[in-house]
Amino acid sequence: MLPPPISHWLSAFSLRNLNRVSCLVRPSPLPAPRNSHTRSGMELKAVVSALEKLAPPSLAESWDNVGLLVEPSPPFAVRSVLLTNDLTEAVLEEALAKKVDFIVSYHPPIFRALKRLTGGWKERVIVKAVEGRVALYSPHTACDCVSGGVNDWLAKAIGPASVSPLSHSLSAQFPGAWAHRVEFSVGSEADLGSILAELNSLQGVDVHYHTARGAGASVLRNLHLPSRYFFALWIHNEGSRSTAPEDSTDRPQGGADVRGTADSPADLSSPYPGGARPAGGRPPGSSWSGAGEQTRVSVNCMAPALTRTMKLLARESAIYRTVQVLQLNKPPVPDAGPGRICTLSDPVTIATAVQRIKTHLRLSHVRLALGARCTLDSLVLSVAVCAGSGSSVLNGVPADLFLTGEMSHHDVLDAVAVGTSVVLCDHSNSERGFLSELKEALTGQLEGKVKVQLSETDRDPLEIV
Repeated sequence: MLPPPISHWLSAFSLRNLNRVSCLVRPSPLPAPRNSHTRSGMELKAVVSALEKLAPPSLAESWDNVGLLVEPSPPFAVRSVLLTNDLTEAVLEEALAKKVDFIVSYHPPIFRALKRLTGGWKERVIVKAVEGRVALYSPHTACDCVSGGVNDWLAKAIGPASVSPLSHSLSAQFPGAWAHRVEFSVGSEADLGSILAELNSLQGVDVHYHTARGAGASVLRNLHLPSRYFFALWIHNEGSRSTAPEDSTDRPQGGADVRGTADSPADLSSPYPGGARPAGGRPPGSSWSGAGEQTRVSVNCMAPALTRTMKLLARESAIYRTVQVLQLNKPPVPDAGPGRICTLSDPVTIATAVQRIKTHLRLSHVRLALGARCTLDSLVLSVAVCAGSGSSVLNGVPADLFLTGEMSHHDVLDAVAVGTSVVLCDHSNSERGFLSELKEALTGQLEGKVKVQLSETDRDPLEIV
């Protein structure tokens, strides 16, 4: 039975700025199943979940288009998965001939927004996938950045080495789900209860406060806040030294550093950005002294609530002068990020490094640009690696050798001028071999319920002749 025409499947679609396709309307009648595999198969969302576990989409670059790109309408069971580096028309024909119902394409077949599905070969691929009820998924830069992903696989070409990301991916969420922290001081003459009530009435804020009393000396207290929050308070004593608990070993001269505990290993020694202590040992604009009572208030919020918070505090000039606004950063993800820097256990010659690369990638030829004053016998200790196109990632990285798929002519010249040699193996040749490792990992995640296979027609379009 022939599948219905594309218009039957896309009746509920808006093709304007389309970067993924979900079949929102269940067609009636459904076409007969295309495969007769004996495997029980798995639900689509279970297969997608397995892929997201292997390469979390949150690690992908902001400009990328990763995840499930074509979603057939339910009911839909996945029995066979095809892995490919690029989803060309030849690969799609192979998938349809093998009755595959889920394609993982490392490069996203839908990258730039589509306004119509007509004409070009990329559009034809999407149309045929939808007509054939084939789901499409792309992990792309999520797979580049994740620990154990494409770049770690490419780094194995160098041999035994310590490997770390060139830069770190950031967590998908802000710490405690807040992007900003506003801190300010309230003296004993102010109506603290009214101020706290107004702050708590704002939507999307979280308020904490601590009151300190002093009579010639500051009082130091340990703060016990939820671990997802960090709260720092500087109590300055004018003219005398604070007394501190016996377990305090890191107290600045002339004051006390009071801090809540947090799960983050970041430097908590100062409440000030960058950790610098202000001149005079007191918060900027503060009127604190060793006597009287001061309450330090910390307001955590997201961007929409920040303006409302500042507008409220601006009504009290004495309070507003003590305000500090801190931008909270998303924490880095350990061992994840674009590119890799490899420090070899034992240095090797450039000639040996090139041979190792060719063996690992199963290539008979690669392109080599020798760095200034280098020969094939020059030693290599550090190698910077980036799968695919490495120009932007490797630019300026200090290393003896760059390994990537492709770089622009002028970027190669820049590297060579500073003594860095460059090995280019063509774009997809620096990525495709990882699919064998992905096949094993995905088969394990799917518990053998889904057949996972590599494309036999996928190949780099460039050949050396």
